[in-house]
Amino acid sequence: MKLYEYQAKEIFKKLGLPVPKSKLVTRLEEVEEAYRSVGPKVMIKAQVLVGGRGKAGGIKPANSLEEAKKIASSLLHSNLKGLEVKRLLFEEQLDIAREYYMAVVNDRERACPLAMVSLKGGMDIEEVAKHYPDQVATLPIDILYGLQDFQARQVAFQIGLPSQDLNAFTKLLKGLYDVYRTYDAELTEINPLVVTAQGELKASDGRLNVDDNSLFRHPDVAAWQEPGIDAEFKAKKGNAYVELDGNIGLMCTGAGMTMAIMDTIAAFGGKPADFMDVGWG
Repeated sequence: MKLYEYQAKEIFKKLGLPVPKSKLVTRLEEVEEAYRSVGPKVMIKAQVLVGGRGKAGGIKPANSLEEAKKIASSLLHSNLKGLEVKRLLFEEQLDIAREYYMAVVNDRERACPLAMVSLKGGMDIEEVAKHYPDQVATLPIDILYGLQDFQARQVAFQIGLPSQDLNAFTKLLKGLYDVYRTYDAELTEINPLVVTAQGELKASDGRLNVDDNSLFRHPDVAAWQEPGIDAEFKAKKGNAYVELDGNIGLMCTGAGMTMAIMDTIAAFGGKPADFMDVGWG
């Protein structure tokens, strides 16, 4: 289950990770209250489950109430990458000195969690790994021992993290791993992790994908579920359908054929948007 940014940050805050001050807006009547509680300088962020919101015009700054109202009016209920914007997150603007990247993801090859960090925050990590491989460090984590202090410092040293950020960075990386373990995550990511001009580290953006099979252990997360494509297909069509992160639709007969074609697509650099088996029933 993919969480919206505001939901991920709610969990981050609950587990002690630093996040910017923010307020959720679902109606235009709420804009003034949200602006006054977060402003005077705010970022207005469309809450949709897609990447690249900034490039698509879904994240905009506002420096006055009038500007905030205008932006909110244009974004709320608009279409962003094929999805309706039903919520906006009003968030304090940060005085940015530096931006980093950190994540904890499932490493299926090693069958363990994998910590990833980079000095290049605010960019697609795959592009960073391609063009700046020396500025990305990874660390397999043994779940029996968890992420140790020396390991967090080790990956920070690998990317050449400035010494003044070391303690806060390693503490935050360990906190992100705690989120991953506590919520049975498949992925948890902060991009960018902002260092403010005052030297504070804050999660400027956040992603959290929770394993669907663990939702019975997390009623707070399960309560956020929305009827989506997956549920709609299963209910109306009875097909085996799994939504993925890519952009190539896939409809096949038989799970084996589907898996083989997914592997072929990946081998040529593509990303399937779904796993759909229509070869039964």
